[in-house]
Amino acid sequence: PVHVGDILETCTQKHDELPDAPENQEKKKYKGRVVYGGHRVRDQTGQAALFQEYHSCPAGVTSSRACDFYGMLPGHDGEQSDADMAYCQSYFKGTPTFVRLPRHRWPKEWDGKGYYDPVCPLELALYGHTESGYYWEEHCDQKLRLEGFVPITEWPGSYWHPKHKAMVIVHVDDFKVSAPKSLPGVKDNMKATWDFIRKHIEICDPEPPGMFLG
Repeated sequence: PVHVGDILETCTQKHDELPDAPENQEKKKYKGRVVYGGHRVRDQTGQAALFQEYHSCPAGVTSSRACDFYGMLPGHDGEQSDADMAYCQSYFKGTPTFVRLPRHRWPKEWDGKGYYDPVCPLELALYGHTESGYYWEEHCDQKLRLEGFVPITEWPGSYWHPKHKAMVIVHVDDFKVSAPKSLPGVKDNMKATWDFIRKHIEICDPEPPGMFLG
């Protein structure tokens, strides 16, 4: 079995819901995305495709608020960051899947070849595919465990680092860290914790707590 779908190009304004106040203008950024058209995927016979029962389980509000509280304790701090092109940092592992490129995205070497419906293999867990969220979370989980982060029981997307006393929340492409500012032998404990994460996951520079989970 194989699946065939389309590539869609979108452009949206991030934080469009915020009032048009001067302090919000920097947050209102236009973002272009290339996504997988999960609304009309067909199999090799032309029938509607069936997907595996994979479900993503991002962190919830309760764990996020607990992380906020931990970061406000005396001698502690909290920061957050966004993963850069999150899903595309993980590989797609499901049913072999192929995608159609928009005509203006065809490589030049395709011109004159007589192609009328060419497809390319989907290698990365592109946003829009039903299973991509699961593969991204699996990727994050594996990389965090490599650096000593331990999943917190019953709280999906929540981790604890015993050595650095750090709590980490992962909600889709948003990361939040709360930890003591310093520990014996570790002058900047927050940076040390972020460095563990950034060894394997590409994220933006951490910033003070702000909008998270909306």
